[in-house]
Amino acid sequence: MEKVTVIDSEKYQQYEQQIQQVIADIDYLRKHQQAAPKVIYTNKDMLELLGVNVKTLKKYRDNGFLGYSQVGDKFYYTPADIALFLTKTHKEAFAWK
Repeated sequence: MEKVTVIDSEKYQQYEQQIQQVIADIDYLRKHQQAAPKVIYTNKDMLELLGVNVKTLKKYRDNGFLGYSQVGDKFYYTPADIALFLTKTHKEAFAWK
């Protein structure tokens, strides 16, 4: 059997106002939250991260193995570019099969 709790209308209005305030606060935070800064890697970062030289990194770009963005003569890479590159070039271990 369900238990029923009775509250007076004044108390109900207080609860309703509090709930409305919480909703308004959440809406405000959603509208004004700052997006997390996007991580961007430069050529220098990529050379260190992948442990390759400049020519090899250029070859990865030129052959379409590694995605990038270019602004002028600067190249930029996103974590998604790197993840796709590593996924597509991944080789499964075969010694355990």
